[in-house]
Amino acid sequence: MAVETEELLAVLAESAATLGLEYAPDKVEPVFTAYRDELANAMVIVGIPADGGGELDVSFGVPLRDFPDDPYELARSRGFVQANDHPVANLLGEVLNNCPVYGYGVDCGIDQGFKKIYAAFPLEDLQGIAKLAALPSMPPSVAEHVDSFTHWGIADNVSMFAIDYLSRSVNIYFGKLPDGVLKSETVLSILGEIGIPEPSEQMMEFVGRSFSIYPTFSWDTGKVERICFSIVTPDPIPLPTRGGPEIERFLANAPHTYTGKPIIVYAGVLSPSGSENYKLGWYYQEPQTMWRKLEVFNAVAGGG
Repeated sequence: MAVETEELLAVLAESAATLGLEYAPDKVEPVFTAYRDELANAMVIVGIPADGGGELDVSFGVPLRDFPDDPYELARSRGFVQANDHPVANLLGEVLNNCPVYGYGVDCGIDQGFKKIYAAFPLEDLQGIAKLAALPSMPPSVAEHVDSFTHWGIADNVSMFAIDYLSRSVNIYFGKLPDGVLKSETVLSILGEIGIPEPSEQMMEFVGRSFSIYPTFSWDTGKVERICFSIVTPDPIPLPTRGGPEIERFLANAPHTYTGKPIIVYAGVLSPSGSENYKLGWYYQEPQTMWRKLEVFNAVAGGG
């Protein structure tokens, strides 16, 4: 079932009201209008704050063949991002010129508006972090940590890349994780190497179930700003957060366009300060043509 823009906007407004969150139509609707043609058949994910604060995000991704326009140029032409001399303005173009791209994604907050652009690499042609680090506009901090991800055994497993134009940061997503990389001793060793304190027992259990790892880098620091570990599952996971029970009830019945339970995505987030938190959301739509090419399908089919 194709996404109807008005229907999805209504879902976002109702979800925000249920969770007591702000909704700014003047920030959201222009983004949906700009990408309306792509949105109709996109994979759509709605993100919600795990602790009861913050804002809803909506992300939609489409295969390259269905996205004829450069998503950054479209965003710039609509005023979602401003032309400037910061490296963030050139980075997506460098990625596209040097890496094979299977599809794009766009992320929009319902209070702040346009945020991110994603570039997904073919699963049969994952990219290397060293190749990305060598791009002229990439944050220098990426190059400073190539050795750590090489030690971890995941340096050549980059499945997706994202640029956050609001925070001026990038995410590098590692997928197809080799056997053994999520063993506790391996995780603790690498986290220590990149400056992340030892996580809690509950977080370590969460990490061990992950199918994807994605660190965040910026141009303002040489550190890994944070690192996230993702899980997908049709069953809500109890979380030690302020909004826990309410969020779990909401996710169990989250609106979606496919049959069966809503597919839920979680991310455990670790930072150099030692803080831990969680991000979560659900798949509102997952077109079969793209869904079955993604690792999340295998993760859910295999029980998360």
